Amino acid sequence: MISNLTSNSLLFLIIELKKHGFDETAFATALAIVYFNEKLNELKESWELVEGKAKKWLTKQFPDVKDSLLTVANTWIKDKLA
Repeated sequence: MISNLTSNSLLFLIIELKKHGFDETAFATALAIVYFNEKLNELKESWELVEGKAKKWLTKQFPDVKDSLLTVANTWIKDKLA
C-alpha cells in the first residue's frame, strides 16, 4: 500500500517537494500514478481511467512540471520498492 511507502519517509517527501517546488497534491497524484503502474499493473483495467484523468489534471494544473513530477515520483517509488 502506498501509505506504507510514505509513512517512514515523510521528511524525505517534504524535502523533495520543497527542493523541486512541487505542489503537495500534484506530487501525491504523481506518486499514485507511478505506484499503480509499478505494483498494480495486473489490475490496470480497474484503474486506467482514473490514471488518465489524473494525468489530464496534472497537465492542466501543472503543465510546466508534470513530467518532472512523474520522474521524481518514479525515482522515489522505485527506490522504496527496491
